[in-house]
Amino acid sequence: MRNIAIIYILFLSSFFAYAQVTNDNIANRIELLPDSAPVYSNTFKATVEWACINRALTNSCLVYHNDQWFYFNTPVSGKQYLNITNQQCKNFKGVQVVVIEGNPCETETYKLIHCTTFTDQNDTFIELNSLKQGVQYLVLIDGFLGDQCHFMIQVGSLSVGFPENRLSRDTLSLSAEQEGKNVVLTWQVSQQQLDELDHFEIFRQQSKEPKAERLNDVAITTNALGTHTEKYVYKDSLSETGAYRYRIVGVSKEKVERIVLDEVRVEFYPPRPERVVERKIIRFPADFQMSGEVKIVVADAVKGTALFGVTIQDGRNTIVPVDVTMYVAAGKRFFRVKATHVKSGNMITRTFAWNEEEWVVVPK
Repeated sequence: MRNIAIIYILFLSSFFAYAQVTNDNIANRIELLPDSAPVYSNTFKATVEWACINRALTNSCLVYHNDQWFYFNTPVSGKQYLNITNQQCKNFKGVQVVVIEGNPCETETYKLIHCTTFTDQNDTFIELNSLKQGVQYLVLIDGFLGDQCHFMIQVGSLSVGFPENRLSRDTLSLSAEQEGKNVVLTWQVSQQQLDELDHFEIFRQQSKEPKAERLNDVAITTNALGTHTEKYVYKDSLSETGAYRYRIVGVSKEKVERIVLDEVRVEFYPPRPERVVERKIIRFPADFQMSGEVKIVVADAVKGTALFGVTIQDGRNTIVPVDVTMYVAAGKRFFRVKATHVKSGNMITRTFAWNEEEWVVVPK
């Protein structure tokens, strides 16, 4: 019974994970309560309700594939943030977001507030300015190029993650000193900037990964004179090879504004250790009793074909090292070595076998 129960739970989990969302139609749109917990949704099996969209408004920024609907009302006029977090997309494209002022499905009343396409999986916020109290705003989410995504969505007075515009302000003179896997980030901040900031957040993203990793927060410090410290250092250690991008995000004192202040790229490709090859040397005794030139020929003892030859100037009582490393690596194990004393014509022949530990002389 226990196994049956587990299978049933897994079946239900799989069904609900990929079932069509209830807010696939605008009539069933989900309300986003400002500053409440994020709402989970996904674009799996979502369809397009063509009668309730105005393509003329959004042709320049997206193509519809699998949309769904949300809405929110602002408690006060002014600025709110739409946060899209915890994206997990099949094709790593991300979601598209449209914010509209107007009556549901009355497309002639629609006024486009915002339209954007995400191209990665990072937590991202959209800044919505000049919102009106008591006005209902429609939010349409669609998978970019039909991507199938899980995500969390929230509206509120605080932003989460990266701004929609990822461009760095390049205001910190950020530099990275690297020694192997160890990276030291250094940046400089003006007193004016520091007066506006609460802390820094350090993000690192590997080029092959769709999402950045938040490494740590760096607090803003002051010295004995009460002025802010202007130079900051952060140390990191890389564990995998690849190309990386570090981003420094500045968080305002009210913890509302989040700005990519600067970024820098590094690469970590440690040299591969050289392969140590054990040489396979045959020590051949060319023990002729007279001096003079000796020619040595090494052959494949199985096929009888010559492999290479060398000549030594004096073969008298000589041990000749014969290097057959490359041939052993190619799979050969039996070698015939023949030494010929040029002046006398005398020959010495031996056959050697490599038994994976040592050379063995094969009897004639």
